[in-house]
Amino acid sequence: FKLSAIRRILAFNTTKRVILFGDNAEYDSEVYAQIAKEFPERRFLVFIRKTYQQGSPILEGQIPFLSPLEVVWELYKSGIMSLE
Repeated sequence: FKLSAIRRILAFNTTKRVILFGDNAEYDSEVYAQIAKEFPERRFLVFIRKTYQQGSPILEGQIPFLSPLEVVWELYKSGIMSLE
């Protein structure tokens, strides 16, 4: 369901930068990797919350996080967010 829903959203939205949030409880990292392959013209920033020790792997290029502060820091470093 998640894969088809994201495809529909991206088909109607022409934004070039996309931020995706998920967790390692199920298949978010795999779904988001597939989406990135299908939409190579987009720039994806993928955050995966490490909710489980034995969860799905966090894939290359995806950003693991435990707290919202880590997300803010990454958004700041990437120039998306200002701390002012």
